[in-house]
Amino acid sequence: MTDYDFNDNSNQSINAPESESRKTKKRIIRFRMFFGVENQDKFLNRMGKQNLLLSKAYPFIYIFKPTDTVWSYSVEWLNSAPESRENQEYISQKCESENLTYCGSKYCFAVFASPGEATPEKSRKTMEKIKSRYFTLSLFWSILSVYLTGLTVYHITWANKFNISGYKVPEDKGEIMPQFDFVVGKNPAVLLLYLLIPLTALILAVTVMYWTEYSYWHKKCPKKKGPPALDYNGGVK
Repeated sequence: MTDYDFNDNSNQSINAPESESRKTKKRIIRFRMFFGVENQDKFLNRMGKQNLLLSKAYPFIYIFKPTDTVWSYSVEWLNSAPESRENQEYISQKCESENLTYCGSKYCFAVFASPGEATPEKSRKTMEKIKSRYFTLSLFWSILSVYLTGLTVYHITWANKFNISGYKVPEDKGEIMPQFDFVVGKNPAVLLLYLLIPLTALILAVTVMYWTEYSYWHKKCPKKKGPPALDYNGGVK
């Protein structure tokens, strides 16, 4: 991963002391890609221990500014866009009631910071939102994996049939464009497998990662147990 530091004159005060001006001008960029929420939390809290406050977050890009305070971060999943009126009111109330600083959002994740080293614990509601999100994504990627796996098996079957019959793509300039001359004389099903097999393997890997994340949050936030059932005699089981 590559890290960059750069200066930004937009926030510089004309009468600010030189040391303060340097501190407000400096911006630190970190390029990171995270699959799980927990890994992102750990990264942000490492930066917070270096007195760095997150000012903006983009896909794979985090921009920090130096401060004189140690920060602890917490990432929360929102059910809709952070810009919506409902979420703006929720973010404002959360920051006011819990003394938090709203650092920005990435997709539907909102990042909050609080002064001090104690990392705020995620509420059960937040963990249930994250768990629900990973469950939905896991189902989506599972369906896609099943489809691609079936398509791959289908083409393997036809590749064997074409191989047994000796069928090859005929050399017919009237039907094949010059850009696709490389397919002439080859098994057509095998050509598609060159694309399908690595794509299916990639989708399966992503599916496994999402189910792993869901399993992690499911263990961390198990389903609440209902009230004890009554046996036929009216007693508690």
